[in-house]
Amino acid sequence: MNMDSLSIFVGYNLKRAMAVVQADLVRVLARHNLKLGTFTVLAAIGDAPGIAAIRLAELLGIERSNLVAILDDLGRRGLITRSASLTDRRSHELHRTAEGAAVFQAALADVHDHEAKVFAGLTTEERAEMIRLCQKLWAT
Repeated sequence: MNMDSLSIFVGYNLKRAMAVVQADLVRVLARHNLKLGTFTVLAAIGDAPGIAAIRLAELLGIERSNLVAILDDLGRRGLITRSASLTDRRSHELHRTAEGAAVFQAALADVHDHEAKVFAGLTTEERAEMIRLCQKLWAT
């Protein structure tokens, strides 16, 4: 089937590219018993220890109700802790546990390998440009 009428659209091409990336990434993260959402939340908590759940939801563009389910899962598995904020009793600070950090680091190494494999056909400059363009798009 000829897809010329769709191939001119950026969104269509992004969707097709993401399907390739995501299929392999799901497999890679599953080895660590993680999903894309749990991996992303673990990364963000590690980057901003003590972040409040409400701020984390805003930062990641996740509905708070969806984030609560992810946090519950990570908490049950001992990968994060939630503690009452010292400055706002209505808020909880999020931290990765030592086990959460170890799981994240192991997964991160595999994600680096995944990226190297999936984007092997791109030069370093093309990869940097792709990141720049994607960030420009979602920042607007």
